[in-house]
Amino acid sequence: MEKIRKPDGFKSEKLIVLPDHILIEASSHPLVRPLYVTDTGYFPRALHHYRERPEGSEAVIVIFCMEGEGWYRLGNGRSQPVGQGQAVVIPARTPHAYGSSEEHPWSIYWWHFKGEQTEAFFEGFGLGPNPGHQSGHEPVHESGHGPEAEKATTHVSESDEWNNIGVGAPGTSDGGDLTVPPSRPVKTAASLPVTLPPDKARQLTELFQEGYALLEQGYTLNHIIYVSQLAHHLAAILR
Repeated sequence: MEKIRKPDGFKSEKLIVLPDHILIEASSHPLVRPLYVTDTGYFPRALHHYRERPEGSEAVIVIFCMEGEGWYRLGNGRSQPVGQGQAVVIPARTPHAYGSSEEHPWSIYWWHFKGEQTEAFFEGFGLGPNPGHQSGHEPVHESGHGPEAEKATTHVSESDEWNNIGVGAPGTSDGGDLTVPPSRPVKTAASLPVTLPPDKARQLTELFQEGYALLEQGYTLNHIIYVSQLAHHLAAILR
């Protein structure tokens, strides 16, 4: 049985990928260098959303599930369910996959971050016991959820579902690390989704809206600096 998988192209979605040449120049600024956004988006009711990066991403990826359900997997670990109000941080250079539930498709805000201090900003997120983590679900298998593919809408056979996904497709910044020197990946063995209190969930969505609106106006240095400071705030909310 064939499955539809798509990385983007959802109705009413929002998606920004900053051009490499803009980031190369802006990331040298002292107010941008520690942490900055390379990609950001909002995918509402993202049925068939699926993504797999066997080699990981050069960016740290943050996903916040506003509604619905999905799942994610790091390395060779078990798939973890992600539900409404939960956030996930996927460390850089860590093989991973994630996707939306077919029964209850998720609506997600997401960000890709780079920078010299990215690891420090997100270190420890979701590792070990967390009093706010109450998923109410056991680890799941990806086949129980609606997946994503790498280009618009594609059809993939069951036997190829984990083999045909590449790295660096549109909507990502995986074409190469522009400024971040090689570093060890953040610990991932016990990484879990974290449920955010309502006030933090609201702040996260407001940060996305503010940053997205500014980048829509143009990729000026001042805009990128401002969005970089919003990224600092976002990381603080997740700590």
